[in-house]
Parts: sequence; C-alpha cells; structure tokens
Amino acid sequence: MNSFLDPAPSAAVVTVFCALVVAVAGTAVAGVSAASRSRGEDVSTTARRTRSFAIGLGTWMLVTLLAAASGMLASFETFPPPVMPVIGLSLVLSTTLAFSRLGGFIAAELPIAALVGFQAFRLPLELVLHRLSYEGVLPVQMSYDGMNFDIVTGISAVLVALWAAFGTLPRLVLVLWNLLGLGLLLTIVTIALLSTPVPFRVFMNEPANTIITTAPFLWLPVVLVQAAWIGHLLVFRRLAGRA
Repeated sequence: MNSFLDPAPSAAVVTVFCALVVAVAGTAVAGVSAASRSRGEDVSTTARRTRSFAIGLGTWMLVTLLAAASGMLASFETFPPPVMPVIGLSLVLSTTLAFSRLGGFIAAELPIAALVGFQAFRLPLELVLHRLSYEGVLPVQMSYDGMNFDIVTGISAVLVALWAAFGTLPRLVLVLWNLLGLGLLLTIVTIALLSTPVPFRVFMNEPANTIITTAPFLWLPVVLVQAAWIGHLLVFRRLAGRA
C-alpha cells in the first residue's frame, strides 16, 4: 500500500505492525467469546455475540484502512485535518463500547489477569515505534528514545497479570497500575497530537507525525490506542463493580 511517506517504512516493520494489530483484534474477539462462555451462555448465543463483535470490528478496520490507503486523510492544509474526525469518531465508538452493556459484560466475566494482560501488546508496539523512529518516519519523541515511556505499561501488564493469575492481587496495586497505564497512554497521545503539522504544533523536529494518516498506520490511533483506552476503562468498571 502507498505510504505517502519519504522515506517509507520498511516492509518488515509494516508486516510486524499489521500482525500486531490483527493479534490485538483477534484477542479482543476471543475475549468476547470467553466472557460469554464464562457466564454459561449456550453455544449459539456465544457464537452470535462473538460474530457480531467480530464483524463490527473488522468492518471498522477495513473502512479506516481503505480511507488511509486512498490518501484522502493525508492532507494537513485545512483545520481540522481529515484524519482528526476519524480519530475522534474512533474515540467516541471505543468509549461507548467500554460503557455499554457489552463492556460491562466483559469487565465482569473475564478474569482480572486477562483484563490486565491484554495491555501487554503495548510492549511490542513500543518496539515497532522505536524502529519507525530509527527509520526516520516517526518523530523521536513518540518512541522510548524520546518522551514515550508506555513500554512500562506493556512490561508491567505482564507482571501484574501473572500476580493476579497466581496470587492475590491487592486492589490498591490494580488501581495504581491502571492509573499509571492510563497516564502514560494520555501522555503519548498528547505528544503525538502536538507532533502533527497543525497550527498548535509544539514539537517542530522532523519528521512530523504524519504517519498516522497512512495505511496501515492509521490503525495506530484508531485501533491500538483505542484498545488500550478500552482496556483501562474496563478495569475501572471491574473495580467499580467489585467495590
């Protein structure tokens, strides 16, 4: 697919990124199925719920991928740039999902180890972002060589999930971990926004953050960031439900 970037990211990093997105999406679909089975729903109900979620997610991923591949989101000559409404809509959809009946269902039925462990995808994601920065297509402040420390969330998610799976995880630890991960997520999202070529751009070093308008990297803000956001909201729903 056309990247509209000069230089373009390597084929290897594009492949790894796509594989990560598919893995995260597949894990989310598997989570819906597992939550349904945990509640004791019959096979047909589980299949119907899982299929509906998979179709919805797959459709959103395909539509956004085609929009990015067409180049229609690549312009920053107007404000807001075309990519911003797409990201805004993805935020609305993800927040709505997290606070929906389905979100509450997932938060209540999945083990806390699964809800936390899901965020481990942020470890390989940070390695991909680091490589993109090394290749000169992502601003350095969006990698851990700069100001992005979200790799801490990915690593700690593994440790906290193992603690929850094989021991007794204190409620305070879960609260603090979730706040840390959410804080790091909001920090890098802010940095990414302030690195785009918009009137309020703060980070003036090149390259600007335009990679998020291209295929497949639009999936970074509209799929992966939203997955992390939903994950944190579901943990908060679990905490509220068990208060």
